[in-house]
Order: sequence, then structure tokens, then C-alpha cells
Amino acid sequence: MRILFWPILLGLLGVNSFASESPWSQIIPSSQIRYKYISQAENLEDTSRNFHNLRLRIGLVYLVDNYRSLHFRLGSGGAATISNDNLGDSEGRPDEIFWDRAYISQRYSKIDLKLGRMPNPFYRSGGNQLIWDSDFNFEGANINYISDNFTARLSSTWFKENIETNTDVTILSSQLEYHRVTKNTSYNLGISNYKYQFAKEANLSTYGDDVNLLELFFNIDFKTSIPFAVWTSVVNNLAASEDNRGFIVGSTIGNNMPSTWKLGMSYREIELKSIYGPLTDNTFGSENYPTDASGGKVWLRYTLDAKSYIKMAAYAIELNRAQKANPDRNKASKDRYEMEYVLSF
Repeated sequence: MRILFWPILLGLLGVNSFASESPWSQIIPSSQIRYKYISQAENLEDTSRNFHNLRLRIGLVYLVDNYRSLHFRLGSGGAATISNDNLGDSEGRPDEIFWDRAYISQRYSKIDLKLGRMPNPFYRSGGNQLIWDSDFNFEGANINYISDNFTARLSSTWFKENIETNTDVTILSSQLEYHRVTKNTSYNLGISNYKYQFAKEANLSTYGDDVNLLELFFNIDFKTSIPFAVWTSVVNNLAASEDNRGFIVGSTIGNNMPSTWKLGMSYREIELKSIYGPLTDNTFGSENYPTDASGGKVWLRYTLDAKSYIKMAAYAIELNRAQKANPDRNKASKDRYEMEYVLSF
């Protein structure tokens, strides 16, 4: 029933504005289809897979007035919170259709408020997925204060219901970001905190500790004839006493203008307790051991036009946790190659 809660609530919130004028001129539809081919090999069990994945998203934005808007999006995938490629989908088809997003956005001068199931409201340097998979949607309330050089973000996210102990897991999040634009550069830096309330009571983590993540991040873009950027993010799980650190560093060269190339590369290390594994980049680590891994990624994107692009990516990952669990193996690793086509309209 909860999956229907946000569409019904948001529809009721906007009904008075709907009645005041014709809604058709204020509706902005959108859709995206992505085809991805994946080749993946793990030497832990000498497995090799080649499969493809199709993902569809259909959404609309209703502009209630100059300050309020309603956002809805349907998605296909394997879960209601993460709508990206599901490794169990060997048939290469969408698993199910669900409410991917449904939220209301309201602006009060420098205050921006969102309620519902919304995209990640927090800044991620270089768009990295060290802590959050790019498809994870926050479900709850978010408020931002936006000034000329600073943005403060606060969020409360419903995450997991725990009926047995009545200690539902809620993610309390905060972030302070400083941003500045100069003639030749633009940069962002800041600090974030993501605290999972009652994570230990709900047995949320496999290693038995709470989850309280402190992140420092930095991103700088250089406005040269060939644009390039350098970025990093460092995380420490304050609730764990050991194996509690992780980081990612990366760079990009080029831009996303039509008929142009963009090259990106990154390297990351994730200790066992540094993050909450199920919400990190699901292409990193292994299915059973998403943390305690290290490795790099290189990708190349060619933007065909304003609505479509093709992208190729290669991963080389050391599965440290899997190696410890299987000491008879000389090395536990994963190689993954992707090719995708994305069309938005």
C-alpha cells in the first residue's frame, strides 16, 4: 500500500490548482529508454556472463504555479528503490513497472522543500556512487537552503520497516556545500553526514554495527578549450571502530555537447564497514560482498545529439572480502564491460 501513498497524497495536494485552469499547458512529459549489454567475469567461482538489460522510464512534471510542481515517474527494474540493471534479469527484459518517483516540490525564496519519493537531493562530486547508487531514490522529506555560495541540505528518509521491534530504520542526512564560480574554474566542496537510525536493532548490516557516515568531498572543473574536472569523496563510518574507511577519486575530460567525446576514469577503495553495501554502486564489488573491494573504472561517452548518447565502460575490481572468505583462492577479482545506448525524449 505504501507504494500508492505518494501518488494519492500528491494528487490531493494539487487538486485545487488543477481546478483553477486547464492543466495541459503546464504538463511537461519525459521518457527515457536505455539498452545495455554487459559482459562480466568473476574468477571466484570461474563464472562468466553475457547478458543485456532494457530499462524504461516515463514521467511528467505538473507546474502548479511559479513556486510549486508535482513530479511523477514510472520505472522498470528489479526493485522499487533501485531501478537499474538487475543481475538476475538474464532474459534482458524489464522485471516490473512501479512508481519510481512521486513528489511535490515547493520553493520559498531561498528555501526548497520536497516531499515524497524523490531523486537523491545531495551533491555527489563527479556524480560518484561511493555511498549512493545513482538510481536510489530518497523517500521522505528534504529541505534545502540555497544562498549565493552555500547550500545546506537536510533530509529524513524512510528506509526499512521493522515490525518485530518497532524500530523502523530512518536515514537522517545533512550536507553543507560551498560552491564558487570564477573565470577559469568552478569548484564545490563540503561535508555530509548520513546516520541510519536503529540500523543495529534492525540487523541492517551484516557485520552488526550501526551506520553513521561522515563524508568529505571536493570537485573542481577547469574551463579550458577541452574541459576537464578532478573530484574526490572520502567516507568514514563513525559507528564502526575498524575497517571503516573508503574513498573514490576520479577525473573527466570533455563535455556532453552533441557530436563530442567525453572520457572518464575513477579508482575507489571500500573497506568492509565503511558504507552500507546494498546502496552503493551495484556494479562494484560482488553480489554477496558489495564492500571490502577496490578497483578502477574507465568509460568513454559519445553524445550523438541532444537526446541520445552511447557509452562504453570497463571495470577491474579486487574482491577483498570474497578473497578472505575463500583463502584457497590466489585472487578474487571481477572484470566487467558495458556498452549502452540511451535515448531521452
